[in-house]
Parts: sequence; structure tokens; C-alpha cells
Amino acid sequence: MSQKKRIGFYCSSESYGGLQIHMVRLANWLQDRGWPVLMYLLPDSKMAADATARGLTLRPIKGNRRYLDLSAAWSISKAFTKDEVDVVWLRDPRDLSVAGIAKGFGRGRIKLIYQQGMQLGSSRRDLIHTLRYTKMDAWLVSLETLAAQLKQKTRYPHDRIHIVPLGLELEKFTQPSLSKLEARKKLDLPETALIIGNIGRFGKMKQQDLLIRGLQQLRDQGNDCHLLLVGASTINEGDAFINSLHSLIKELKLSAYVHFRPYMENVGVFYQSIDIFALASKKETYGMVTIEALASGLPIVATNSGGTIEILKSGKLGLLYDPSSAQDFALKTETLLTDFDQMKSIGALAQKEAIEYYSYEKECQRIEEIINIL
Repeated sequence: MSQKKRIGFYCSSESYGGLQIHMVRLANWLQDRGWPVLMYLLPDSKMAADATARGLTLRPIKGNRRYLDLSAAWSISKAFTKDEVDVVWLRDPRDLSVAGIAKGFGRGRIKLIYQQGMQLGSSRRDLIHTLRYTKMDAWLVSLETLAAQLKQKTRYPHDRIHIVPLGLELEKFTQPSLSKLEARKKLDLPETALIIGNIGRFGKMKQQDLLIRGLQQLRDQGNDCHLLLVGASTINEGDAFINSLHSLIKELKLSAYVHFRPYMENVGVFYQSIDIFALASKKETYGMVTIEALASGLPIVATNSGGTIEILKSGKLGLLYDPSSAQDFALKTETLLTDFDQMKSIGALAQKEAIEYYSYEKECQRIEEIINIL
């Protein structure tokens, strides 16, 4: 272990969505593989609580400004030096500036790795972005489309860009501990109904309302199906959106057919309890829930946008629908409901893809190769 570089995972975000969850998991996996790991996190965040529960060493930090926070940069530079950190891992774009300045204070001793989570917006080819981005010694993306976008919209050196798909502990999904009946009993769901499921935070961009309207159309067409929604409201956004979902359900008289459950640590229970996984996000860059559904062997109906198109191989591993159309969602879903052989075939193909490409061991091996050449 003493020969391996010390890795500091730095994140100033209070959020705890898929990107933050994966960062903690990755730190845990690398520590289990013998890498010295330290977590630089806000002490009262859910991220810090999860890291501590997993036995990771926490170094509390204060929040930093997005740009030119010299005080925060000086503080974390001293912390990295004291802890003899060799590599700093970043996930949140708001941390790029402060980490780059900290690297300068440390005379370039530390190496910076940025794992991009979201798509880039407008062009970032200006001098300021170029100076900030080139402080990163390696830039990781999860999809080929993200790599192409990075090359087009920035001046970041192409030879430092690495495509590394995010991985899972696949056995939790490919080898479930519960049967479908047991999972449904655990979640207090109808035992024999056909259930469409969605998991994740509730918010306008996640469009759970579209799924509810789609369910109404499916039932109006004579399909006896239910909808399971698992998750919690987006941090700092309140409960206005989830309250609007309940109002919509009441208006459409679907109360008996839409089931809400809080977010659960053991997400495998969710996947094991449903028949079809539905993604409704307007633009999901890299949905870990989609990868989990693939690994679970479920047929998938997902929005034809963002990184989902590449993950589902343009419709070969799941059906894609217009992200603005509940009608198109209902139409694509009904094709599965009326053809169970197709459901089974798509699910088996999806699981095979997950096993081949999305194991956490493969992700870690690729990352270790990158760290070792820095």
C-alpha cells in the first residue's frame, strides 16, 4: 500500500445524487483495492455521512466559491500537503477553479483528475476556461459522445481525455437476494399487477408527471398496470413538485395505481419488484439508474435524449420515446405489454451488455492505469 499514490476525493457540494453517490463508492472500491484514500467533504453533508459509514477517512472542509476563492484554495493546498496527497479527484465543476489554484500553491506537486458528470453547455474555448481546464492532468468521461463534445467545445488536450464508463457491483443486480414476490411484499405492492418503475429524485427535469399521464393513457387503453415511484425531493427545492404529482394523481383518479416509496439504500429491492423500468428525464447525461436496470435484466423504456441514447445503443437495449410526449411513452410501453417475449429478450440482452461493460472492477482497473501514468 505504501507504494501506491495517496488519493484525495474533494467535493464541496451539499447534494447527494447519483454523481456524489458514485464518488463515495469509487473511493470505497479503491480503498478496498489497497489505495490510501482521504475524503475532503462538507462535514454535515449526506456524502460525508455515507463516507464515514463506509469506513473512509473524512477531512472536513468549508464550502468554496465557484471562482477565484484564494482563501479556500490556500487552505486545501495546505491540507493536501499535510496529508501527502498525490492525486486529487474531482466530480463537481464548481471545484475546478479552487483545485487548480491549490495545485499552483503547491507548485504543481499534486495531480488533478476530473470525472465529468454532466454535458457541457455552450462553447468553452475561451482563454479563461482553457486556463482552468488545462490544470486538470486527466479528464474522464463516461461516454464517447461526451468525449466528442469535450473536444469540440473546449481546447483541452485530446491526449488527456479518457473514456471510463461508471461501474456497478453487478452481483447485487444480476443475483438478487429476493424473488419478485418477496420484493413486492417488502414494499407492500400488489403481488400480481404489472408494475412500471422509476427511481430517483423528484423534480421537473425528472418528469415523473409524464409517467403518470402515460399511465392514465395505458389504463384507458385497457392495460392493467401500476406505477411505482421511488425517491425524494431534490435538495433545496422543497416539496412543491412532489405535491403537484399527488394533485395530478388525484385529478386523474389514479390513486390506487400509483405507489410512492421513499429512497432506499438497497435499490435492488426496487428493481426486483418491477416488470419494466421507465426513465422520464428530459436530458440525462449518464443515468446510473439506467445501468442498474440493464444489470437487473429489465426491459427499459427511456427518453430519447442525452447519454441514454448511447447507453441503450440507439434503441437496441431498450425502447426510446419522445421526452415531451406522454402519448409516445404509452405507445412504446404498450408494445412491451403486448409482447412478453420481446420484454424477456430485451431484458436478457441488456443484462449481457451490463455484465460486459459496467462492472466496477473494470472501472477501477482503468482508473488505476490512468493514476499510475500521471
